Amino acid sequence: MRRIERRRGKVLGRQCHRGIGKITGSWGQDTTPHPVPQTVTLPGPARRVDVYSLSSFFASACATLDGDELWCWGANGADTVGYLARSTLKNSMIAEPGLADRLAPYPGARFGTAGGPFVITKNQRIVEWSTYSGRDTVANSAAPYPIELALEGVTTFSSSESHACAIVQGQVECWTHGTPNVYICDGTGANTTAKLPTLAKTRGNASPRELALGLNTTGTCVRMSDGTVQCCGDNVNGGLATGDTQLSMIFTEAKALEGHVVQIAATDNSKCALLKTGDVKCWGSNTRGELGQGTTDSDPHPVPLTVKLP
Repeated sequence: MRRIERRRGKVLGRQCHRGIGKITGSWGQDTTPHPVPQTVTLPGPARRVDVYSLSSFFASACATLDGDELWCWGANGADTVGYLARSTLKNSMIAEPGLADRLAPYPGARFGTAGGPFVITKNQRIVEWSTYSGRDTVANSAAPYPIELALEGVTTFSSSESHACAIVQGQVECWTHGTPNVYICDGTGANTTAKLPTLAKTRGNASPRELALGLNTTGTCVRMSDGTVQCCGDNVNGGLATGDTQLSMIFTEAKALEGHVVQIAATDNSKCALLKTGDVKCWGSNTRGELGQGTTDSDPHPVPLTVKLP
């Protein structure tokens, strides 16, 4: 859902989040709508922009420049938390892009598919900072200085407010951020306290390729190399796409999702898939019209619905 136009020293984008828009106000954007894209001034050309939501109220953005520098703005959580990885920043919110100098030892690092302050280094390691875990420490304790996790061969990861998962040497590893009632797909249920990466086995011979994480018990889905999807979680809203509402503490096939999937995404209570045919199918909650049907309802939707596109 990104389309980025590169211009020297500027980023002009159309994003799914306003944090890349007009850089004034508390999170790097103000509270009024901005339907026309605004320019963010940077010291050089950017080749990638990532927007991540740390919670329902905090969001930040980072641009990767051609010289491998990361420039970030938005929510910082004060200097003791340091979401923006900037050593001189003292404010909780900042609208001005600045160099994430604490990530300077990791040139070329990139963000994952979604979530909080984690990056993948060029040598396929995960670097974490701020209040997120993945290490053996007190949950949610602030650590504004980047720390490498004990994982090698990381190809991608995704993080929500409650938990994170990574694909490590062809397997899925998940852990919590200290939030209660989280499924990390390892069979331990929603009361897990796993702060360290824990193996979450997928089924069959296909390899995991992409992750999509919902919040807390709404679980996790993974796209496999054969175009199928596997999910785990509480399934109250039908978010596992199994055709029913029975929960699963381990990855199970989203058997009600038909077609070859090439991309997946998740909100708190719903998930969507882009098919090879170009169709988009969504399932789970539709209380806010997440399923793209032009209507809202409070029913579970365990069978994916095709989004009504123009």
